[in-house]
Amino acid sequence: VYSASEIEGAYLLPLIHPDDVEKTVREMERVRVDGQGVARFINRYRHRDGSYRHLEWRARTVGEFVFAVARDVTDRNSGELEQARLAAQLERERARVEAVQTVAKIGSWETDFSTLEVKWSAETHRIFETDPEIFHPHHQAFLDLVHPEDRDRVAAAFLRSLDSRSDAVIAHRLLLPGGRIKFVEERWRSLVDDAGTPLR
Repeated sequence: VYSASEIEGAYLLPLIHPDDVEKTVREMERVRVDGQGVARFINRYRHRDGSYRHLEWRARTVGEFVFAVARDVTDRNSGELEQARLAAQLERERARVEAVQTVAKIGSWETDFSTLEVKWSAETHRIFETDPEIFHPHHQAFLDLVHPEDRDRVAAAFLRSLDSRSDAVIAHRLLLPGGRIKFVEERWRSLVDDAGTPLR
């Protein structure tokens, strides 16, 4: 870090990252001319070791002076950037999985045992011939699509999942609009928490 004697009276613009100089000058001028406070303004300052740190500024004009305070938010910004990177990576992976499922004609689903809400992939909607914009999966809504003669057997297989940690498989029929029948095979495994309580 810099000592107080190095900073007092110094011209600070050379310490600002080149890409941030223009917006910093613009913000300083706005505060000086308009007398408005800066609620949250972030720019980068060069550290003694040559790296740049993100500083968050708050400033206000009082009389002929501008009073400003800054705090180092580099670590917070790094965390936010990492979260954004991971979110983008997950989205790319989700898109890749959906593409693979479409080619293989295999859909995926996940049921939350606490709410019985269900998440379906795009391919599952295609298999069940439902519109993802209109049909919001829930366990009962899923059962309603199962052929009436197979419904009890499918429901019982699902309930057994609450007590079993092994893979499950069942073949059954779907009753589609117009009385059409489609045969499907479902495979799944129940996941539990550390205490053995079924989660999904």
